Amino acid sequence: MTLRRLIFASLRYDARTHLGVALGAALTCAVITGALVVGDSVRYTLRQTAMQRLGHITHLIQPGDRMFKADLADRLRPTTRGDVASLLLARGLVGLAD
Repeated sequence: MTLRRLIFASLRYDARTHLGVALGAALTCAVITGALVVGDSVRYTLRQTAMQRLGHITHLIQPGDRMFKADLADRLRPTTRGDVASLLLARGLVGLAD
C-alpha cells in the first residue's frame, strides 16, 4: 500500500469525524467573526453617544477638594488651540420629603 492510498483510506474511514471537525471549525469562525463585528459596532455606538453628551469637550481639569480662581479659563485660553470654558461641578443628593 502506498502512502497516498493509506491517506485516502484513512480519510474515507474517518470521513464523518473530519466533516464534523470542519463544520465545527467553520461555525466557530462564524461566531467569533460575528462577535467581533457586533462588539466593534457596540463600541462605536457607545463612543458616539459619549461624544454627543460631552459636546466638544476634550480635556478636563478636576481639582479634587480644592477650588480654582475664576480667571483660570482666561489664563489657559492663549496656551490652548481650542475654546476654554470654566465650570463648577457640585455633587449633591436630592430627595423628596414625605
